Amino acid sequence: MSQAAVVMGADDAFGSSLCRQLLSEGWIVFGGSMGRSSFLIESIVHDYPGNFHLLFIDPGSIQSFQVAVEQVASKVRHVDLLVSNIREAEQADSLEDLNFDEALRSYDIHALGPIRYIEAFLPLTDVQDGLKRLVFVSDEAGSMAMKRNGGSIGSSMAMTGLHMAIMIMCNHLSKEGYTFRIYVPSSVPSRLGDGAGPTKGNKQLALRAYELFTASRDDESRLTIHGSMGEEWPF
Repeated sequence: MSQAAVVMGADDAFGSSLCRQLLSEGWIVFGGSMGRSSFLIESIVHDYPGNFHLLFIDPGSIQSFQVAVEQVASKVRHVDLLVSNIREAEQADSLEDLNFDEALRSYDIHALGPIRYIEAFLPLTDVQDGLKRLVFVSDEAGSMAMKRNGGSIGSSMAMTGLHMAIMIMCNHLSKEGYTFRIYVPSSVPSRLGDGAGPTKGNKQLALRAYELFTASRDDESRLTIHGSMGEEWPF
């Protein structure tokens, strides 16, 4: 039986390329779109009509995730791989012009959205013969050691908070056989709706990510952050 994956954030260049890589390897893929069906998504639906299933999910709503879980459960017995690629581009700001409502919204989407996602889908992954792999796509804003000047204060706080949440999840769920990946692509493009298709660079990025996300490691008990070239990032 084919393995199944849910990729939340399938409607950006990296997410759509990862979906294509999984599909080319024979996986059944459920792609979560964060509110719009772009050319990137529509082209996958066209190319893989049998194994790709589109989900429309609001990362700020647990009810939206619950509806998606029901849709997935109606097609597969269990899910092996959950990929959280929940990310929205934001303008750089400073303390002087900080918009608190936008900062709260960013935290709700980037920090709490992945938690809602895992909470909703976790029961579908809890099977004895499943991969039980949880993947989180992040960026340098989540690393206090690597964080550079600039960027959004809200998203920086959110991504750092997300890393703490992942550590807590790992402490609890690793005892039940779950394994984790935190991944920082060399570039995480903003969501596209302009008809731009997957580039050769994105395909190569997705292939390396696929290998990292699906292969086993000797040190699964150690939670790490990896870049697209396999380099390890500090928390």
